[in-house]
Parts: sequence; structure tokens; C-alpha cells
Amino acid sequence: MVFTIGPELQYIDPERLVEEFQNLGSGMTVTHGFYELKCRTAVNDLDWNHMDPHHRPYIHRTYGNATRIACGRNFQLSLTNYASSPLFVVVTDVRLTPGLFYQCFSVFNLLFVISVIRAVPDGDGSQLRIDWYIVSRPFWSFMHRFLDRKMKRLNIVQNAEDAPIRRRRRELRETGFRFKSDEPDFLIASSLDCHTIPPELADVQHLRVENTNSTNPNTFKIENLEFLYFYENGNLSLWPAVCPHEGGPLCDGRLEGGGLVCPWHGLKFAPLQLTRQAREGVISGVRFSLSEGNLTAVPLGDE
Repeated sequence: MVFTIGPELQYIDPERLVEEFQNLGSGMTVTHGFYELKCRTAVNDLDWNHMDPHHRPYIHRTYGNATRIACGRNFQLSLTNYASSPLFVVVTDVRLTPGLFYQCFSVFNLLFVISVIRAVPDGDGSQLRIDWYIVSRPFWSFMHRFLDRKMKRLNIVQNAEDAPIRRRRRELRETGFRFKSDEPDFLIASSLDCHTIPPELADVQHLRVENTNSTNPNTFKIENLEFLYFYENGNLSLWPAVCPHEGGPLCDGRLEGGGLVCPWHGLKFAPLQLTRQAREGVISGVRFSLSEGNLTAVPLGDE
């Protein structure tokens, strides 16, 4: 057995996997399938997207609840409920190098599946390729065709469901946003802390907020920052339109108990409240002050 040396681990080279599986015993059956697509997404964002476990029950219809059993910088071990079925699957994810993952699980301990997930820079984005290998004793080979079709369909559906997340991260970067998860690992990607770093305002801004006449918040934009608000009876409730956690669209979130729930990860955010008694507050790196519907936004660096 020959290992490739990664940054913090050793692993079998992907090109040697079939050979190593066949060495497990005589007549081992290995079925190979793959899926690939061009993404207008940087490799580090594809890595973050794959590492992030919390978006799966909110974005993907194929996942139910999951429990992380163990997690490190380069690996994650999870117990996952597949969709609405009674089937539980133990899934192991390992990041071998940037842009290269192994994801492994077994089906009733009769079939073993390992996916090799590769992303490489390609023009203004990345080329993503997912190869999977289904391994079993010959007696269970009749199940390979069914599982191979399921894997193909699963990858097509899940990559389509992930496309809006990846696209939004790219768009936010183009307007000056950065993320603490720009160099992702499983610990960072699994954290529910606030990772979004908004661009700084260039100048002091003045605007007027209008009374809210619906159950949906109004919006305003200052430079590259957008905000959501309710303004009633001289009181202002204010949220960033970009989720402080990982950049999700809070404008698509739902109101719940006075807070706004992000559609990506289910986190609920209370608003910044400005009133006649508490006229100032800070949100998204901006200090706001309110006076009779007139709102002043000051970059924190100008204070």
C-alpha cells in the first residue's frame, strides 16, 4: 500500500483506490460513476460549501437531522438521517488537500461507497468533479446499479441546490465582503459564530427612513451595504440584509418572535433597536443614529 503525504495526514492516492479495494479479497466488485460541472465559484468556497454541515437540512431536501460525532480541521464524522426514511448513515468526510476530499459511508455494512470530490481552478471559476466507487462482495453486486443511479441523481440535485449559495458568496466578494472562513477547515465551517466581514463605508451617509406599511421590512442601501428595517411610531428595528454568520440573504428570511431567521442555517437575529430614548447603535461595522426619521450612518473608523 502506497500513501500520498498531505499537509497533516497520509492517504491512498485516488488513482489507486480501485486497486486497493480489489486487494481486499478475491472477486471484489467495484462500480465507478462520476459527475462533473463548471462552477463560477472559487475553490475555497467550494471547500467551505462541502464542509458546512448546518446548511444541509435547510437547503437540501435529501437530508434530515444529523449529529456530528467528531470533528477536526481536516475531518468530520457524522450520523445522518437520510431524508424522511428510517435509514441512518454514518458519513466520514476527510479533506486531503485544498480542493480534494474523500466522503465515505456504508449501506447496511454490505456495500461501501467512497466519493472523491475534486475542485480545481478553471478560468473565472472552478471545475468540480465527483467520482464515486461502490465496493462489495460479488453476492451484492446486483445492488450496484441501483445505488449508482441514486448517487448520480443525488449529486445532480444537491449541486443544483447549492448553486445559489455559491453564487451569492461570489457576488458578495465582488462587492467587498470577506469571510473568516475564506481559508476553511471543518472546525470553522461547522461554527455558528459570525464570519461575515462587510466592506467599510467610505463616507458618512444621511438618509430618511419611511414608515413601514406592511408586514415585510423595508430596505435601504448605502454604498455596498443593504439593510432591512421596520419604522413605526419613531422606533426603528434594523437588520443587515447580509447574514452575519456566512452571508445568507436575510431579506429572504422569515420573521419569528421579533427576530429574523436566516434561510441558510436557521439562525435567528434580533434587530438593532433605535428609539427616542436609545438613538444610537452599531451594526455591520456602522454606527447609526436616529432623529425623527433622519438616519445618519458613520463608519466606525471615522470615530
